[in-house]
Amino acid sequence: MGFDPLEFEQRLRETNPQIREACPETFAAFLDFHEKALAPGRLDARTKELAAIAVAVFSKCPYCIPYHVQRALNMGISKEEMIEIGLVAASLGGGSTMTYVTQMVQAITELHEGETPPEAL
Repeated sequence: MGFDPLEFEQRLRETNPQIREACPETFAAFLDFHEKALAPGRLDARTKELAAIAVAVFSKCPYCIPYHVQRALNMGISKEEMIEIGLVAASLGGGSTMTYVTQMVQAITELHEGETPPEAL
């Protein structure tokens, strides 16, 4: 089975409500922490989202990559900027990380700005 960013988004939409129902307070606390961590502070939200993409690629997370690509697209971050930050991650992670840069490019190609609000996932 190949990488399908739309399938991963769909899986999040299907499973997150189950997690939320099973542990509502913990799930809400995680989402609150996540949003606060990515909110503007000493760094602007754009820089933080690019950092999140680098971490997603470096950690080889098939769910995180499309999630953060969609957020970045919605913020107006360009394909070229995402590829550049993906290559920063690959420079630290080596060849196996580079394969996840290709997944990121696929996610950029298949996902569209404004198509799925990240909070819907």
